[in-house]
Amino acid sequence: MALVWLLAVISFLFLPHGVLSGDPTYENIELRVISLLPKQQYIHSFSTSPITVVFNRPVIRLGQDYGSVLPNKLNPFRVVPEEADVAVPVVARWLTTNVARLEAKPSWVSDLRFNVSINPDLVAFDGAQAANAADFNRAYHTSPQRVSFVKASSDGLRRIYQAEADTPQLEVDGVLEVPPDGVVAVHFAFPVDVALVAQALRLVHDQSQHSVGLSVEACLPGGDWDWDPAHCVNVTVAGGLLPGQTYRLFLPAHTRYHPSAMSITEEVGVALAGLRPFQVHFHTADRGGVHTQYQRFAVWLEHGLHANTSVDALAAVLAFDPPMPFSTSLDATRTLVELAVHVPIPLNSTFSLTVRDASDVRDTFGQPLTGSAGHFIQSFGAAGFAILYDSVMFDGTMDVPLSVLASSNTPHAPRDVTVSTVPITLENVQEILGWG
Repeated sequence: MALVWLLAVISFLFLPHGVLSGDPTYENIELRVISLLPKQQYIHSFSTSPITVVFNRPVIRLGQDYGSVLPNKLNPFRVVPEEADVAVPVVARWLTTNVARLEAKPSWVSDLRFNVSINPDLVAFDGAQAANAADFNRAYHTSPQRVSFVKASSDGLRRIYQAEADTPQLEVDGVLEVPPDGVVAVHFAFPVDVALVAQALRLVHDQSQHSVGLSVEACLPGGDWDWDPAHCVNVTVAGGLLPGQTYRLFLPAHTRYHPSAMSITEEVGVALAGLRPFQVHFHTADRGGVHTQYQRFAVWLEHGLHANTSVDALAAVLAFDPPMPFSTSLDATRTLVELAVHVPIPLNSTFSLTVRDASDVRDTFGQPLTGSAGHFIQSFGAAGFAILYDSVMFDGTMDVPLSVLASSNTPHAPRDVTVSTVPITLENVQEILGWG
C-alpha cells in the first residue's frame, strides 16, 4: 500500500503543467504508462498482493469509476488466463485518477497462470489512449499445490494403544506406514474439491507400477487432528496396502483439484508403505555396540503382541550373549516388553540380545516375528531402564536416546542393585522421552 501511494505522489509531482492548471483539453499531453507492478512473476497464494498500473496523467474524472464493476472502457487491465475455462478472480479499481490496481477477491487462488497487459480498449475521459500500452505485458503465476502433511489412522492401532483418537505415526525408512485398516488423511497446502480430487487421485504400487483401488471422502472437522477440512481428503485403500511394499499416492500432472485453480504442471503426492515386518528394530552402533547402563530394558513392539501369543512364547525366542538369566513382562497395551536381567552385567562388557524368527509369535496384525539382534556395551550401573529399540514412535523423526534415566535425579546404583522399582509402562516411556 505504501508503495502504491508513493508512486501516486511521484506521478502527481511530475504531471505536466496543463494537468495541474486544470486545462480540460490535454491536447499536447500524451497518455503513457509509467509502470505495471510487480515485475516479478510469482504471487503467493492466499495473499492479496495487488497488481498496480500508474499513468502519467489522469485517465478518468473524479467519480467516473463509481460502481462495483468497471465498464470495459474504464478498466485499464487485460487479464488472459493460460487455461480459458478458468476465470482469474480479480477486481479492478482506480485508487486515483491515474493509478489503478487489480485485486484478488478474496485472495489469490493457487495454480493460476495468467498474463496482464494494458487494455487496448481503455479510453481516457478526453478520448486519449495510452501510446506505450504494448510495452507492458506481465506473466504471473500463483503458488503451486503441494501436500503439507499426511496422517494415518487405524482402529486396530487405537485398540492396541488404547487410544480414543491419536495413535503413533509409524514409518518404514522414513515413509508413513499404513496398517491394513488404515485411513490416510492427506492435507494439502491449498483448498481442494473432494469430487475433483477423487477423480484424479491415483495410488500406484512402486514395484509393479499397478494402480490400486481407493476411495476418497471429505475430512470431517473435529477428527484426530486439528486441520482445515477444506484442505483435506480421507483416502481408504481397497484391501489395504501390502506389508513391506511401498506406494505413491498422487495427483498426476495436468489434472485439476479445484474449480478455481488451473491444472497442476507437476505431480503432487506422497509416498506410503504397508506394514513393516514384525521385528525388534534395534538401534545400530558404529563401534561395537550401543552404550547402556542398566539391568532392565524396554523393548517396543510397535504393532503389539497378538492376544493369542503369550509373553512366555516371546521370551523363548530371546537370548542374551553371553547368556544371562532374565525375566520378561508385558505392559497393559502389549506393546512394551520389560527384560530384567537377574545378575550384574560387568562394567565395560559387551553383550548382545538376539531375537530369533518365530512363526508362532505374531503381532496384532498377524505377522510372524522376524529375527534381529542388538549389540551393547555396559558403561556403568544405574537404577532405571534402557530403551533398546530404534524408535519412530509418534512423530517418526525423533532419534531416541538409548540410555534414559527414569528421572533427572536418579542416583547411580551400587553394583548389587539389579532392578529398580520404577515400572516400565508406555506412559513412563512417553514421559521420559517428552511424548506425554
